[in-house]
Amino acid sequence: MRCGVVLLVAVLSLGTGAAVPLKETNYDQIQENFDLKKFLGTWFTLANGCDCPEFIKKIEKIVAISKVTLSINEEMNKLIGNYVYDR
Repeated sequence: MRCGVVLLVAVLSLGTGAAVPLKETNYDQIQENFDLKKFLGTWFTLANGCDCPEFIKKIEKIVAISKVTLSINEEMNKLIGNYVYDR
């Protein structure tokens, strides 16, 4: 119910023009000496957090551990994540 109300408010605010453009921030700075190729590979998620009871009921029986394999597509200049959910 709570998630539905938040979604409804968000959708209605778009229709009324209440959405305000975000100011440009300088938070997205790249770490010095960051090597993307060292970041690529397989990563595991051991825990997820959420305060929406409906979502928790749906996901707690499905996801114990999730795995993501990160790779890059140099032609399209994109980072690609392939997710696998173990039961």
